[in-house]
Amino acid sequence: MPGVVEHVVLGAGRALVGVADEPVELHAGDYVSYPGDVPHVFEAVEPGTHAVLVSEHV
Repeated sequence: MPGVVEHVVLGAGRALVGVADEPVELHAGDYVSYPGDVPHVFEAVEPGTHAVLVSEHV
């Protein structure tokens, strides 16, 4: 949906998160936001990874 922004806070573990062509590696406590209306990824790279995702519709 146009205008959507996704916000992710990683609670535990490690993950690659963000725009599909340029994901960033997050560790516990890290935050990232990115446009939700383009291809994006959330890939846990270790067991026990969890996060909170908030989808902002502007």
